[in-house]
Amino acid sequence: MHRFLTHDSIKEGVFNRDFCSAVSAYSAWPDALTNSTPILELLLQRLEGDWLAMNPRLRRPFTAKDVDT
Repeated sequence: MHRFLTHDSIKEGVFNRDFCSAVSAYSAWPDALTNSTPILELLLQRLEGDWLAMNPRLRRPFTAKDVDT
């Protein structure tokens, strides 16, 4: 399935090394939910794996009609 990373997550800094996704119900887990270099490398490997596993005909850049404003 084609996955897509929203601009909101990028704006919130999901790729920053010190980004912590421990909010609301997960606020007790800041150590486990804070980015580190190995976690970011795993994220990038998975994004690359998703891209390579995708049907080549679906590998195209997003256009304005694909993105919700």
